[in-house]
Amino acid sequence: MRHHLHHLAFLLCLSILIAIGCSRDDSPVKWRTAMDIPFTNHNFLLKKEFDRNVQLDSTFVTDPDTVRVGDTLYVDQRWSGNTSFVSSINKVDTQSYRAVIKPFPLANSPGIVREIISPIVPGTYSVSLPVPLDGMYFVEFYDTLINTLSLTIRNSSTVNLSNVSVGIHGIDTQTIARIPSGSTVVVPFNVRNKIVRNVLNITFTASSDVADANSKILMTGSLNGLIVRKCSIDGGYVKFTQSINDNCMITDTFFLKYIDVGEGRFSYRVNNYTAIPFKFNIEHHNVWSQFLCKRDSIISLAHLGIRSTTDTVLYYTGRVTASGDTVLPKTYKTFNRANYTDSRILTEWNDSLKKTVTRMGFSFSSIAKKGDTVTIAAGDSLMFSVFTNAFKIKSLVAEVMENYTNEQDTQRMAISYPNSWSRATRDSLRGKVIYNTIDTKIDFTVGAEIGTKIDTLSVVFDVLTNTNVVSGLSSSSLFTSVRNGSKHSMQFNIAGIVNAFPDTLVYISKIGIPKGTQVTLASDNVFNYPTDISQVTAKFKMDVSVKPQLAWAITGPVTVDLGGSTFSMIGASRYIGKLTDRKIDAFMDIFNNTNIALTAYIVCAPHTGTTKLLSMGSDEFIKTALSDSACRKNGFINLAGNNGITIPVRGQKTASSVNVTGSELESVFQSDSCDVRCFIRLPKMSGDVMHDTDYVKIQSYFHVEGTNCSDSLIVW
Repeated sequence: MRHHLHHLAFLLCLSILIAIGCSRDDSPVKWRTAMDIPFTNHNFLLKKEFDRNVQLDSTFVTDPDTVRVGDTLYVDQRWSGNTSFVSSINKVDTQSYRAVIKPFPLANSPGIVREIISPIVPGTYSVSLPVPLDGMYFVEFYDTLINTLSLTIRNSSTVNLSNVSVGIHGIDTQTIARIPSGSTVVVPFNVRNKIVRNVLNITFTASSDVADANSKILMTGSLNGLIVRKCSIDGGYVKFTQSINDNCMITDTFFLKYIDVGEGRFSYRVNNYTAIPFKFNIEHHNVWSQFLCKRDSIISLAHLGIRSTTDTVLYYTGRVTASGDTVLPKTYKTFNRANYTDSRILTEWNDSLKKTVTRMGFSFSSIAKKGDTVTIAAGDSLMFSVFTNAFKIKSLVAEVMENYTNEQDTQRMAISYPNSWSRATRDSLRGKVIYNTIDTKIDFTVGAEIGTKIDTLSVVFDVLTNTNVVSGLSSSSLFTSVRNGSKHSMQFNIAGIVNAFPDTLVYISKIGIPKGTQVTLASDNVFNYPTDISQVTAKFKMDVSVKPQLAWAITGPVTVDLGGSTFSMIGASRYIGKLTDRKIDAFMDIFNNTNIALTAYIVCAPHTGTTKLLSMGSDEFIKTALSDSACRKNGFINLAGNNGITIPVRGQKTASSVNVTGSELESVFQSDSCDVRCFIRLPKMSGDVMHDTDYVKIQSYFHVEGTNCSDSLIVW
């Protein structure tokens, strides 16, 4: 049936053409034609327009629980960067400790033994007694109260002695009122600051009332134990031991509770600046086998406790010289302790030094031999030095003893605006369009050696603009349990910054460790920090999201250039060009389903290859669009008139029409395409929001009326 209707229609048309052809009137048949040519027919869902025009990563709506139609619209701009936290523990510098020889006691010195065998006659008598001191060539005694030489005198005669006087040349003379027969007295002599040489000259004087032909008086004493300042004596008389305990400083800021060495060693050097040989013992305190420490969970001195004799024998590894070694006079010797890779050093925090220290012990004993003449003085010294060779820490547990802040890191994030927004456009918005909320969220993903853990990190972010790097917004947060793969985030409102419509946001991160934080460091044995003994490193991958909520207030009129586009006229221009008595009107129907009341200005121009309309600056274009005469001068068509098209708020429709002149008509329809550009003016508005369902529908078209004729059918 439908096939037959087609045939019927064809025959009808053919009959009309034959009738026209058979007419006696030679003029072509004419009739009026009307047609609409659309040049815009768009339904702008603003959610999608932001996604397309702003060229951001995504556009979305948000709600604490779920996404609902009608939520406030957000635009999400994302950017990724990297920052890192590095805390270095500097190399252990060579540290030296001077051991000054203290005043020392004489040992094994020759005794003082003398007998006075002489007849005693009534009256007073005197005897001189030279006492040789073998091997004591020069002795100067130290100035101390305990330096007293005691002589013991026994009266073995049958008579009582009175007015007794005993003198030691160069030292002192003492008197005793009476020494009865058969009794003993002790006579003290102060030898402080006194000097004796190889002979001690003693004078004994006494009185008696009766005679004793066989009298005997015994005098004994010793120099042993007397404190010497300096001397030149037989080496056999110099026997003393001294020791020092001191701190080897490791680092400040961090209390390293234990250190497991990855590579390197400690070395210990002794410089003997004295004239006598010494035997040395060196001990590095609190160094134990890692096996014991791991077995008993010993991670600090507080966990060590009192160890058994068996543990000490088997697992204490701090003895550097097991049985002592000798350092000759005026020489030095180095002792290396290489195998610390199996040991754990339990360190201490020295509060006065504000440093982590490891304790060192040095003891030295004189070993000069009898028969050798030695010269030594208090104040002579030895030097002990501790140094390391490429010392690296494999693992440690530390406590931060004072707030530590890493060097700040600066990252820049370019702000994307719609392509048509020039700097002049942003200048027109600044101070007039005020966003309520622009959240920035920074997500951190940590990269660190497996086993490394930082209990707490403080993160401070300052957000500035490229035009104002002095003042901005600051936000801080504490990240806990920071380890490899852990994720952390912080969020804050930067509306006060973005309302300045900057080109770039500047993020300055300052990462630190608060006082009291516990840090566990593990290394993969790749020690790529040549000048440090260890590094605590946490690398952060930052994913930054800036989410402007499209909720704002407009404090004053704002002009925004929306840019332009090109539409095709091919086909329509060929047909319309055949019409006579043409009339063309431009119509625009705009339906506004937003809260924005605005005035639109739209300019059309034939596309001549130069795209003058689209290439004009915003200021020049706006000035031109506000004047019909300026538009005509440039060959443009003002589709909205001098006053523009006022578009009311949500749910209302606006229609307008503009009659196009003949010359304008020819310029439009003689080209294959036309350019269209528009701008809007926003009036002052109180705070409001844009929803994800908001849209603007624009239908723009040319309504063309004209006279057509049968001749034109031949063309078509």
